[in-house]
Amino acid sequence: MKVHLKTLGCRLNEAELETWAHEFEQYGHAITTVNQQADVVVINSCAVTHDAARKSRQLIRRIHRENPSAKLVVSGCYATLNPNEAADIMGVDLVVSNQDKRQLVAKTLAGIDMTAMPAMSTEPGASALFTRGRQTCFRQSTRWLPLPLYVLYCHDC
Repeated sequence: MKVHLKTLGCRLNEAELETWAHEFEQYGHAITTVNQQADVVVINSCAVTHDAARKSRQLIRRIHRENPSAKLVVSGCYATLNPNEAADIMGVDLVVSNQDKRQLVAKTLAGIDMTAMPAMSTEPGASALFTRGRQTCFRQSTRWLPLPLYVLYCHDC
């Protein structure tokens, strides 16, 4: 797994990134400096000012836009002060508070299912096309299916 680490704010955040990089490498994962190549992106956010919190939100959204398939882990002061807001930003898979930063790597490896599809990988309505689909089984049920997000098969056929 390739991991990209990004930080905003103080020198402590930068030092924590170094620690996390070594921990991920100890578990056999590679660190990449290129966001678009990462399977997991860890953002160490800041909220020392309103501007820093705004920049943290912008960074999270930009990282997700640039690499929507990556799993996103957000930690730091912004994530600690606004955990629900951080979790609600599109693309965020895991929020780790400052109190749990020492276990960030373990929580990331345990808490992120790399095989699961993200709950919402695009803006609602932006690319989800709806088309009338019909199951061709003896139940002959008709329903609206969101495409291309999921393809449903009838297991009775």
